[in-house]
Amino acid sequence: MADLQRRTSPRFPLRYRAYVEYSLDGAVSRLECVSKNVGLGGVLLEAPALIPVNCPLEFVITAVGERMTRQIEFRGRGEVVRVQPDPPGSGFVIAVRCAEPISFHHAAINSGTSPS
Repeated sequence: MADLQRRTSPRFPLRYRAYVEYSLDGAVSRLECVSKNVGLGGVLLEAPALIPVNCPLEFVITAVGERMTRQIEFRGRGEVVRVQPDPPGSGFVIAVRCAEPISFHHAAINSGTSPS
């Protein structure tokens, strides 16, 4: 309950493919993740690899489904504020606080996505 009281905007349980791009020690890395929830001020991701706390990153979440005629892309940039092992043991849960509200737009169903 304390987490909900600290949030500045509501989060919504959206599970979609996400692509993350971040830089560590001068090397740029890209990682495919899955979103757990999304809000204007942040996102919670399931990732197969660790991204360290305080690491800046950019992400694209692609929402597409059976009933959707167009996919929606959520884009943002922020900083990792919390990392914990994923309970099934197959990766990590990563909380990202965004520097500005997440943007979104409609895109064609089969367009490519990456954080460019």
